[in-house]
Amino acid sequence: MAAHVAAGDVVCLMDTDLFLYGPLQPQLFPAGNAMAWNDILSDGLFLGRGSTERGIDLQKVLAALGCQRELKRGGVTVFMTGETLANEKVIGDCFRFAQIVYLLGKTAGLPEQNLWMAEMACFALALTANDIDYALLDTPQFAVPAPQEAAPPAGSFFHYYADINDGLGGPFWGSEWSKQLFTDRDFLGEDLESFRRSARSDVERCFFDLSIAARRRLLEPDAE
Repeated sequence: MAAHVAAGDVVCLMDTDLFLYGPLQPQLFPAGNAMAWNDILSDGLFLGRGSTERGIDLQKVLAALGCQRELKRGGVTVFMTGETLANEKVIGDCFRFAQIVYLLGKTAGLPEQNLWMAEMACFALALTANDIDYALLDTPQFAVPAPQEAAPPAGSFFHYYADINDGLGGPFWGSEWSKQLFTDRDFLGEDLESFRRSARSDVERCFFDLSIAARRRLLEPDAE
């Protein structure tokens, strides 16, 4: 993206399992580097999922590299200026920190279902290690929602991460639907209209409306 934006522009990076719910609200967006506060990154031992004995101390990872700056616990939804994106060392460090944290987790023998989160901390670690400041946002529209949330704030970047395999329930209120149902199935080939008819909340209906529209644009690019 660095080649396509000006230094003062702000680019939003987000997970692929997010969608915009409600009208976009420009006033919510930061003017510079920022990240949404994240409770998984704020855990004492990252990847430990609440464990006080096994996990990765992210502050110690920074200290091992000679960085004493305090890590701000943000991730998942990330905002970076064009100037930051043009900093090749920062971008390179994002990849390096993702690998470092993953390998530390493997070395510590952490469960595989924990290790998939390893890259979540890479942006915060890279900016901190390079002495680049960023704001920590406590904005409900950017926050990871609780499972089974029925009414997120308008303009939310709704994160439908919830995994029924973790006992959290599906991401939408009153629904057993989850993305994990499609581990070995093509979501776009499913009967999305039937999923929408059984939706129990406005946010779930919005998700399937967007899914149906996206499938139409992919499969019928010339359709109006």
